[in-house]
Amino acid sequence: MMRDSEMNATPEVDRMVDDFFAHALVRDANETVIAARITVGEFNWVSYGMKPPTVPPDLCGLIARIRQHADWSSVSNRIRLQWRERLGPIAQKNTAESYEKRVACLAPIDRLKLDACNPTSHPTEATLVAKWYLDGTNDTPHDHEYARHLLLEAADCGNAEAAYLLATATITGETVDSPRKAVAGFIIEDARLRDEFRTQARAARFFKVFQDENAARRYEDFTDTPVDYLREQLESDLQCRTSDDDEADPSAARAGDPDAQWRLAMCLLHQADCIERHSELCAKDEMTRRRRDALKAEARRWLEQASPALSWAKHQLAMRFAEPGEERFTLLHMAAVPTGEVSPCPLALVPLATDFYMNPASTYHDISKGLSCLREYLGQYESVSRDLERITRDAHIGIDEASHFGVWEEDAQAALCLADYVKVYPQDARGPEAYIWYSAVAANIRNAAYAALMAGLLELRGQGCEKNLIRAKKLFDLARKSSPGNPRDVRAVKYADALYRLGFELPGHGRLAVDLLFELLFELAKESELKGDPDCAITPADIADLVTRNPNLEDYYYCQIRDDSRSRRKAIRGASGPYGEFALFPDIAEGLIWALQSQETIPREALGKLWDDTSSMIEDYVWVRLELSSRLVPSTGINDAARRIKRVIDLADRCLDHGGSEDLDMNGFAAVQDLRAKALRTASIIACQLAEEHAREDERRQMISFLSHTLVNVTVGTSRMLREIMAELAAVRDPAHVAALAVRLAPTATRASVVESLVKVFKLYTSDPDALRKDWESEQGGDHSVAQTVVLALQMTLLRFCRMPEFKSARRRLLPDVQYDTLTAELISEIMPLEGSSAAQLEQLAAWVERRMPFLRLSLAGAEDLRVMEDGARHIVIFALVGEFLTNALKFTGTGGAISLSVTRTDTGLELACRNPVDTEMPRPLLSGKTGLDFVRKVCQLVAARFDEPAVDGGAFSVHAVLPIQ
Repeated sequence: MMRDSEMNATPEVDRMVDDFFAHALVRDANETVIAARITVGEFNWVSYGMKPPTVPPDLCGLIARIRQHADWSSVSNRIRLQWRERLGPIAQKNTAESYEKRVACLAPIDRLKLDACNPTSHPTEATLVAKWYLDGTNDTPHDHEYARHLLLEAADCGNAEAAYLLATATITGETVDSPRKAVAGFIIEDARLRDEFRTQARAARFFKVFQDENAARRYEDFTDTPVDYLREQLESDLQCRTSDDDEADPSAARAGDPDAQWRLAMCLLHQADCIERHSELCAKDEMTRRRRDALKAEARRWLEQASPALSWAKHQLAMRFAEPGEERFTLLHMAAVPTGEVSPCPLALVPLATDFYMNPASTYHDISKGLSCLREYLGQYESVSRDLERITRDAHIGIDEASHFGVWEEDAQAALCLADYVKVYPQDARGPEAYIWYSAVAANIRNAAYAALMAGLLELRGQGCEKNLIRAKKLFDLARKSSPGNPRDVRAVKYADALYRLGFELPGHGRLAVDLLFELLFELAKESELKGDPDCAITPADIADLVTRNPNLEDYYYCQIRDDSRSRRKAIRGASGPYGEFALFPDIAEGLIWALQSQETIPREALGKLWDDTSSMIEDYVWVRLELSSRLVPSTGINDAARRIKRVIDLADRCLDHGGSEDLDMNGFAAVQDLRAKALRTASIIACQLAEEHAREDERRQMISFLSHTLVNVTVGTSRMLREIMAELAAVRDPAHVAALAVRLAPTATRASVVESLVKVFKLYTSDPDALRKDWESEQGGDHSVAQTVVLALQMTLLRFCRMPEFKSARRRLLPDVQYDTLTAELISEIMPLEGSSAAQLEQLAAWVERRMPFLRLSLAGAEDLRVMEDGARHIVIFALVGEFLTNALKFTGTGGAISLSVTRTDTGLELACRNPVDTEMPRPLLSGKTGLDFVRKVCQLVAARFDEPAVDGGAFSVHAVLPIQ
């Protein structure tokens, strides 16, 4: 049915649509459309006023001109409606592949310009690119109109910096009334917030196209702050820095005093570090960068002069200037273990241990040496060593005692590295080393959440100390109240908070504890795969132990509530509220800890608390994410994931409607909204996977049908011939006649081997769709020539033509003067068996065809020396394709027509071609055997062969394929 837009189109609209496609489509020499120079997505971008760098300039200009026309809406709609029809599936595929290649070739700045074309997903990039067009920077021309367009789109998507630029009329020629009204909701009243917005927006996405931060910063836009102002700030900081540093004596350094050389070098490095911290100025000002580099170079020269006498200089050279690897290791080793009377540098022991001895990827990996280095460095804390012996003796120390150890912040890395190792490998520990160092760091270093969490877990488990729930509670409380400064401590705060609430605030805060664990899981679920948290040291046993030891709950009382809740939960059929009814928070927490751990697989029964039809929406969501990560063993399948994610969305919708939202506070309402958004994104991922799975299954069924088609063609004729010959054998007693029948059995045996080979391909494909391609590519040579394969295929096909009922009408058309209703055995015996070499067999076959089948012309050139394995993939594919080509031609060739079949070895591969005349009055679907040609097309796709779509030209039907074989 024709759409209204097509019915009402004017000739002018048709002209513009045709003009667009004339410029956009790519055609071959035969004027067949093979691709397009622009995708639908790019067309939409340009239609909306964007300038994607992947679109050719002439097309961009053409679309811009058409957009000025009054009928632009009709033109754009018709272009989109006709897109698929004008291209066709092959051209669409080529267009998509071409677009991916164009994107891959873009320079980093052009990648950002491409992202800016989609402000909804990339408002930061749109703002950044808009500023380039405003200022004409980064090889971008001045274009205030396009800059305004990008800023309006970015501001509409919530970018604060874009809104600020528009609201303050930064754009030349803009008035207060136009852009400010458009972004009235984003106007920033307090100008002091501008720096915060710039920090959030500036180059946040650069790192996805650049390798490192320094390269990214070179392309950041810092036009907001003048260079002179930045230089003044730097000079002020340098003056403060110089006054804080010890006075260095250049004259003493030049005189050869190692201590003076060391002090001068460190003073220069401090100045260089100060300049480095002014990253905005370094990115803008070449003179500042040169000044920084000159200071580093001079400092290095003084360090090298001081290094023979001072190990501290070697340590600085290793950490500041040496390349990672052997050079750094040598310098660190010389600094830590100097020769002669040179004093060692204890600081070198820590990187020597962490970067080399305890690093499995290092060529110097030696755990015993690494532990020795760390223990030697930490030996400065004599009180800790004494307490190790005391703890071993009476198992009594706590966080209060550990606060007297006096561990310095710069030594925390060594202490944690030692503790982390001996916690995992207690056989290498000296007493309760892990517990004592975790406690020492937690008690002496501010905001050391990870150390406090680990010490609390060891207290809970009684590893290295007595089980003391009071001290564990104190450590968990210390960790959860920390202000973390790195990702590991951030996660430790959430873990500690969840453990604290589960262990010491049940039953009132169980839900909040589970929420904290889910929040951690959501952070991991943002990635494409949910692989677990590598820093998660909590086990499900910790959850169970903590809850059962909860001083606020009697064991019997808790167990009774748990059992009652489980019974009631099994009885209900649905879940109400965002977290489900009768939620077993400790049980859910235990399951979540399994999910958060970083082991490769999770036994499905370990998550039994999350596995039933009455689970809540949030539990279902976690289960789906774990299913998609392929970590559940055994897997429940993508169909189960689809069912569960639909349940999540349905429950979320129910909670967010008027009735369900009455029991939710603002935080709960926002949490359900966030979960629903995540579920919708996950549902789209599942839908794509299901579509791919269904497509693979359809393809497999189709291929099974194709293979069955070929097997039937070969086996039916074989079985009939065997029945006829066996019947004659039963009736004949003449030995000579029996011998003649045995000769006729020879080709039947050959056909049986063909059947076996086809069955092999059938099994291969049904077990592994890529098996045929792998076998094809791995096959090298063989004891069988391609010519023999072709002769065998022709023999089989011609025998079927002579005997099979489905060829009856074809025999009458092609051989009208011969009574071929039932061809005699003598006629068949002329073609079977053929003797001699493949060339001789081909010659015999050609002579028989010329005498008996004058309508058929055969040509085989250059394939005699091309070798294949007799039962290999190449033999079977060539056999099947040649047979299908000839079968198709025999069935559909018109009366009095001539069939030409050629097999030719070329520079590009083995070329198969067949051409036959057809009756043009015959209905189009009957001009070819659709099933057979679909089989040919699919086989060519599987072995990466070229297959030209069949065509009817000048009353003749032709098929052509080139197999990748040399």
